[in-house]
Order: sequence, then C-alpha cells, then structure tokens
Amino acid sequence: MADDAGRRYVRFTRSAGERIGRAVVGFEKQSAPASPLVYDHQTPAIPANTKVFQTGTFTGAWGIESTKVINLRSGGTLSVENFIATFPDSGSKKIGVAKDGTGWFLVCVQHIAQDVVYDVVQTSTALRFDRMQVWVPAKVTTSPVIIGLAECVTGYTG
Repeated sequence: MADDAGRRYVRFTRSAGERIGRAVVGFEKQSAPASPLVYDHQTPAIPANTKVFQTGTFTGAWGIESTKVINLRSGGTLSVENFIATFPDSGSKKIGVAKDGTGWFLVCVQHIAQDVVYDVVQTSTALRFDRMQVWVPAKVTTSPVIIGLAECVTGYTG
C-alpha cells in the first residue's frame, strides 16, 4: 500500500509542472460546461409514444403456437402470437399483449372462476361432492362421470 504523502513535498520536473499548469488553466477557461460521460453500450431510450404493452379482446377458439388478429381496446387490430395455451371458443376474452422486437405476443388472459370437485364422500345417507372455485383461463368442459344409484347403495362400506 502506498504511503500517504503527508507533509512531504511532491517534486515534478519543470516540463511536467508546466504541462499540468496548462491543463488546469485550459480547463478553467472553458466557457461551456463539460459534456457528460458517454459509454459505448447505452440502452436505447424508448420514445414516450411507443407502445410495448396493449390490451384488447379476442373471440373464438385460439390454438397454441398460432397467430390471431385481436381487437385493441384503443381501437384497431393487431396480429398476435400465442405461446401460452389453447383456448376454446368461450365468447370474448380480455387479454394483454406485449411487443418483442417487431412481433406481438400474448402475455395475459382474462381468467374465470370455475367450480371443481376435489373430494367425494359417501355417507350412509348421501353422496357428498365437495367443491372449490379455481381461476382458469378458459371454461373447461369434460365428459360427466355418472354413478348409478345401485352403485352408491352397494358400494357403501361404512
């Protein structure tokens, strides 16, 4: 580690002292303030009027890894790519899209509440279906499970 100069004198050659003096005087005589530092790899500024996120709606089915024309909330339409999921035709859905480079991509879909059976309990008098609500991006319809009355009675072991 270098020692602090403290009260010791620092010696320069005459030419080095004159060179330092000229640099200080030149700097002090500048009328305009010094320009800011500039770095080679600056992040380009995004103009205030550039849209990188938009909201809109779509209708009809929309398959994963496909493109669909959506209606923008601000008016107009936009071609958007979907890499999230396949959506069945369930009416109009609100969505959010974002721009990456020159393309627009689906990033958010309006979710809906759907009841889901998570437990089935058979008692001596009834068959109870416990349900809870979950948030899903599209209403899901599956084939019903049918349990006959005879199976409920004969299957009871309690």
